[in-house]
Amino acid sequence: MEATAVAAATALSPSERWLVVGHGSVGSFLTARLAANGASVFVYDPDPRVPVAHGRRVDGPELPGGPVGLAISCVPPSVAGAVPEVLNAAVRADGVVFDWNTVSPSLKQRIRDRLVPGMVDVALLDSLDGASEEPMLAVSGEAATAASAILVEHGFSVEVAGEHVGEAAALKYLRSIFMKSLEALVLEYASLASTVPAESIVRTSLEHNLGERFTSFMDLLLATNRIHAERRGLELEDAVATFSANGSHPEVAAAAVHVLRQAAQAWAEPAAPQAGASLEALADHLHRTLWREAAST
Repeated sequence: MEATAVAAATALSPSERWLVVGHGSVGSFLTARLAANGASVFVYDPDPRVPVAHGRRVDGPELPGGPVGLAISCVPPSVAGAVPEVLNAAVRADGVVFDWNTVSPSLKQRIRDRLVPGMVDVALLDSLDGASEEPMLAVSGEAATAASAILVEHGFSVEVAGEHVGEAAALKYLRSIFMKSLEALVLEYASLASTVPAESIVRTSLEHNLGERFTSFMDLLLATNRIHAERRGLELEDAVATFSANGSHPEVAAAAVHVLRQAAQAWAEPAAPQAGASLEALADHLHRTLWREAAST
């Protein structure tokens, strides 16, 4: 199967018809980018979190014109293992599936084993919430080198992580250990800073040490946590579990899971400011909710 995947990835072109399964933040970004580059794109998502504005939405794996040659799976981790059934019906046997899901290396391997088309493990190592013109990806699998050329044609910066499915997923989780722990630190800092007069002096010192780009990224993490807190907490939790299973015990990341979980609960409260609210409003709400448990004991 893997040898077939290499041949397929080499033969396929970016102008092939695509199927994108999952239409949240990532799926909508990918669909828009593919369509902007002239690709014919179908979108399958029974309950899209983001309205489908590009491509053609379909109700199932039976696609107009028959199976496609290229597909992307980018669904919530809880349903990633069920997608092969859809892809096996919607993608040609000589096609290629780019598994974009943020799941453990072992689950990626189980997904590969259930797919008839070839599979490339894709890890997004960038933020799609920022202004990245060429988002960075890591890919792995025997067809990764050949398939990476297709992604490059669509404006991605691609690094080949290895020949085995799961190697890119491991890099994604390693990045999550750092980035999601950083996000938890930013949330705690922002909530505390909301009560400290002249906090801007500390922010200036951070800019002197780490650069204005870093403090702008802090703002981005706070703003987007309002939308993605639950998903990011679960991602970090699974990353911690994956590395812990190998004998490591990332304690800081484990503590960050708790902070992200608390943030998700804070945003679920009826009084929580809506997505798009000012950073000041978000930080103030976090301060009033993150420390509530400690204050009540």
